[in-house]
Amino acid sequence: VIALTNILDTSIMLGRLQDALKLTEDAARDMKGMYDKALTLYNLPASFMGPLTASVIPHVSAALKVKRRRQAAQISETTLRTTALLAIPAGVGLFVLGEPIIRLLYASTDVELGGWMLSVLGAASIAVCFMLVSNSILQAHRMVALPMTTTVIGCAMKLAVGYVLIGSEDIGIRGGPISTVVCFWLIALLDLFIIKRTLPRSLSMARVFVKPVGAAAAMGAAAWAVNGLCYQLLVKLNLFLELGEDEKPLLDAAGNALLSRTGTALSVAAAIGVAVVVYFALILVTRAISKEDLALLPKGDKIARILRVE
Repeated sequence: VIALTNILDTSIMLGRLQDALKLTEDAARDMKGMYDKALTLYNLPASFMGPLTASVIPHVSAALKVKRRRQAAQISETTLRTTALLAIPAGVGLFVLGEPIIRLLYASTDVELGGWMLSVLGAASIAVCFMLVSNSILQAHRMVALPMTTTVIGCAMKLAVGYVLIGSEDIGIRGGPISTVVCFWLIALLDLFIIKRTLPRSLSMARVFVKPVGAAAAMGAAAWAVNGLCYQLLVKLNLFLELGEDEKPLLDAAGNALLSRTGTALSVAAAIGVAVVVYFALILVTRAISKEDLALLPKGDKIARILRVE
């Protein structure tokens, strides 16, 4: 369903950019190409969900086979919490550092627009991860048709929202990321609602979300602050600036000096480094992660011993 939706979405996007906004075919494809570059990065967090989706089905099925529904619900909650611990910080990182990442990797494109799209898609990437894991949980509980139904609903909404927004002169190509956010958050929320209503009451969404969201919010603030401070420091010291042919610093549309690729890399690396330290410190201090959570990951027992997680 999603693969077919992506094909239709591409057709709608190119068509609306040309028909409604009167862009040439080449200009429309250039904008679509910029969107595709942001999509490549947005897909990264979902690629780490494979071990979770692969492990949850046999564990839940084994518990249900011996009629331990409460144990199956606890396994489902642990899987969702592990998803939150991985997906939320990844999405927040893309949201906060969208423009610097695009400037680092795709400096020849419209960095401001590409960064905006990556930031919005960062929010969508969180929902994609929850959709993948929630679908596996529902399938493990023998609710095979429901994930397909919620996916069809979300994809239909994506196409409708994209058609309307992309054809708007004020929004244009930005309607693509917005429709993606609407699509996958709708699917994820519907799946989570079904899980909450059908599984035993022992499953707590508060335990799943509260601590990971708090830690990720603090992490995002730290990444944003460090990236900004590094930029200000490098500009003040006149280091690693992007220079024009006249050897003077190039400026963006707002009149701010642009960092070179090296300067951008240093700024992004510092921001990510501090963010990782802040996030792991918070989840350990708040005990947001348990040995059961880590057991779902490859070499999770070894990680638990290193971190002294019980």
